[in-house]
Amino acid sequence: MVARTWSMIPLPAVERLERTLAIAPAIEPVVPAAEVRASSSITLTRVVVARAIEDREPSGAAPIPADAERAYLFVEARNDGDAETSLDVEWIGPDGTVGEAIALRVPVASRWRTWATTSRVHGQPGSWRVVVREGGAELHSARFDVGPASAPAS
Repeated sequence: MVARTWSMIPLPAVERLERTLAIAPAIEPVVPAAEVRASSSITLTRVVVARAIEDREPSGAAPIPADAERAYLFVEARNDGDAETSLDVEWIGPDGTVGEAIALRVPVASRWRTWATTSRVHGQPGSWRVVVREGGAELHSARFDVGPASAPAS
């Protein structure tokens, strides 16, 4: 492997680059920091582990109580491509076991909300991981806890 250095660039180009960097104003990112570029056509704009989905939005943040029937992974995405694509969601338990991947379709759209769910969390406390993939490539990973059972209502 050959190390590349500034000396490989002709001196006038380096001087132009230095002048440009010195006078260029700070540029604010156009895309919010929460967005994750997944591929050439998919952008994940929100990924949230939640206790429920209500009115097509995530509800109740992690940790998930150990007596919960399900955990949800809410995904909001933008597909700028010219064809529908699929995202795969894998739930990985505290012991490292990986459940069957859940496929989520994402049509061509400027905003698409969808979610995956698992019942494997019920009675399985510990540190969990959920992974979102496109075509086998990992796009997003999140850790969350399944904690003690929820407190009884008083």
